[in-house]
Amino acid sequence: MFSNHNNPPAGSWASAVTACGLILVAAACDARKSAGGRGGEAGPPGPATAAADTRPAGGPATGGNRAGAEPPSDSRQSAEAVAERTQRASSDNARIRVSQLGQAVAAFEIDVGRLPTTDEGLSSLLRPPANVNGWRGPYLARGGVEALVDAWGRPYFYRAPGRHNPQEFDVGSAGPDGKEGTADDVGNW
Repeated sequence: MFSNHNNPPAGSWASAVTACGLILVAAACDARKSAGGRGGEAGPPGPATAAADTRPAGGPATGGNRAGAEPPSDSRQSAEAVAERTQRASSDNARIRVSQLGQAVAAFEIDVGRLPTTDEGLSSLLRPPANVNGWRGPYLARGGVEALVDAWGRPYFYRAPGRHNPQEFDVGSAGPDGKEGTADDVGNW
C-alpha cells in the first residue's frame, strides 16, 4: 500500500503524521479482522488512508535519514537552540522566584518586625519559627516546600545580613552550575 518514495524525511513534521497514519491504518485493518471483515484488505479510502496517500514525496530512497545515521547539522543546531532556550527559561524562572521570595521575606519583616535570620532561613516563610510573635504566613501563595527549590533542583540560599546586600538580605540560586559565586548565579542583587 505504501512505498518508500512516499515516505517523508525522518525528523520532519510529515514523518510524525506518517507514523500516526500507518498506526491508524494498521489499527483499522485489525479492527476489520476482529469484526469479521475483509481482513487486511484495504477498504474505501478513509481519513487515515487519504492522509497517508497525500503525503509529500521524499524518504530514505531520496536522501532521508536512515536509522543510526548522524542527524543533519540543522537538527543538531535546532537541538542546541532548544537546550539554550530551556536554560534561559530556567534562569528566567529562577529570577521570578527570587523576586517572589524577596517579597515574601519583606512581608515577614513587616509582620514580625525583623528579617528571618540566616538560621531560620526561607522555611520561616512557610512555618513560623520558634518564639516569633506576629507571624501571619505562610508568605508564599503556592508551591510549599517546592517553592524553595530552584529550577535545577537545588534549594535557594538566604543570608541575613547579605554579602551583596549587607543592610538587608541575599536570596538566590547558584544557577545551572550549582556553584555559588559564579557568573550564572541568580539573586536579588
